[in-house]
Amino acid sequence: MLMLSTGERLRAWRQANRLPAAKVAKLLDVSRVTIWHWERTERQPNKVYRGRIERLITQPYGPNQTDVFPAGERGQAATHELHHEIEVSKERITALAGVHPARVLISISY
Repeated sequence: MLMLSTGERLRAWRQANRLPAAKVAKLLDVSRVTIWHWERTERQPNKVYRGRIERLITQPYGPNQTDVFPAGERGQAATHELHHEIEVSKERITALAGVHPARVLISISY
């Protein structure tokens, strides 16, 4: 039995609903390029986005649908993504600088 990746299932759903990648990207609050990478299995969505994709492709789609986030989840997902990116960046900086991870501090100003 052939198992499709989450991205391949997303592409099949998108095509069946005749939606452009830009619309799906807006529904999932990601870039069109991210959709492109997922659908071609060049990258895999993280756990949060896999859940969103599952909700999207298992519910009937309506033309007035605006997103697939439960109340309050949009901010939680962004926070999760940010923490992940910070940790990845810390690992890279640590390797390049040859210092202990505890010595790498990342500050973000809004």
